[in-house]
Amino acid sequence: MIAVISADIIGYTSLEEKQANQVLKTLQDLFDKLEGTRSNLGTDFRIKRGDAVQGEISNPIEALKFGLILKAAVAKITFETDDNKKKRPDIDIRIAIGLGEADVIRNKVDESTGSAYINSGRTLDAMKKEKQLFAIKTNNKELNQELETEFKLLDSILTAWNITSAEFIYWTLFGLTETEISKKINTSQSAVNQRKKKAGWSGIEALLKRYEVLIDKELKQWK
Repeated sequence: MIAVISADIIGYTSLEEKQANQVLKTLQDLFDKLEGTRSNLGTDFRIKRGDAVQGEISNPIEALKFGLILKAAVAKITFETDDNKKKRPDIDIRIAIGLGEADVIRNKVDESTGSAYINSGRTLDAMKKEKQLFAIKTNNKELNQELETEFKLLDSILTAWNITSAEFIYWTLFGLTETEISKKINTSQSAVNQRKKKAGWSGIEALLKRYEVLIDKELKQWK
């Protein structure tokens, strides 16, 4: 079993060239960072057409964490305005995780085949109609029922994020403590703790743990 992530950047086509390049650089830097530090996470991530991302994750237990990192990386992007003030860009990202088989893995992820790729691609298409931002689909109907409920709750949390919420989640998922985050973003630890609450970290952390248990069980049955 592998995980395939398919994603669309919402609002990308309305960006100015400089802003679009900043988004692409942010994503490429993220992929480079992950490949350099966690070799089991991403085997092949590609940016397609500028506004679409697709990639394979060899360890499906890591898929939710990576999806959240990807979401946070985009949500924390800020653009410089003419008066040198920063504002939240009018962009977001829609992410679909598909778990399943990989029948044929080619050099380019979008040329590979198997249920993991089908689950990811079809789920992303369905999300556009339902205006959902984060979803998952596996080959197990019972597992899908539980995850669908939990991911809808996750969607509500993610929709409420602002830039500082996304920034906190991003660095937390990379293993930084509140003290380390406060130093990195030059703010107080108490301010970071407030961002933690506003970002809904307690709910996200609980879902990450539950997801790991569910997918670990699924992997054991798969074998």
